[in-house]
Amino acid sequence: MGPEALRSEIATQSMALLKLIEVATFLNGRECKYLEERDEARKELPLLKRKLAESEASCEVFREERKTISANLKEAEDRLKTVSEERDSAVQKADEQKVLIGELEGKLERLQVTGVVEDGEKELAPQGVYASSSRVALIAMIQELESNMVAAATFSFNNAVAQLRILNPGLVEEGLDEEKEVRDGAIVTPSDDEV
Repeated sequence: MGPEALRSEIATQSMALLKLIEVATFLNGRECKYLEERDEARKELPLLKRKLAESEASCEVFREERKTISANLKEAEDRLKTVSEERDSAVQKADEQKVLIGELEGKLERLQVTGVVEDGEKELAPQGVYASSSRVALIAMIQELESNMVAAATFSFNNAVAQLRILNPGLVEEGLDEEKEVRDGAIVTPSDDEV
């Protein structure tokens, strides 16, 4: 080989060597970059492990809450079913009561229109005197009868005392009272019996 060919070969080989150095430097720079990224990732790894553990703990808490909520939901659904059945039963009873009320109102209207006296009323008032009376009129009549009874008892007592005065002019009237009773030859007040 001559000097020219030798120079040309050295130049080619030098160029290849420079390219090889350039590629090695480039790859070495990239490897350093990857190594830095690896070191940063290793530094972040404990933080990520801690976050993962916290997330797993939170996930477990959420699972427990979900189980509790599911159990509560099932219990609420069962209660809703029971309440719905009770409501349906109450609605059915209310409908039956409405029908019964309608029947009773119809019977009451018939009784008011026809003035029919029932068996119990016939026993108490065979002539049907009380059948057409209102409740207020019946209460007023009871109060009037009560006051008449008191007046009749007072009159009877006063009449008996007057007859005794006529028959026994020297009769001692002290201590006589219409509320007292004679028992075993002595005058007794009803309150004495209580004591």
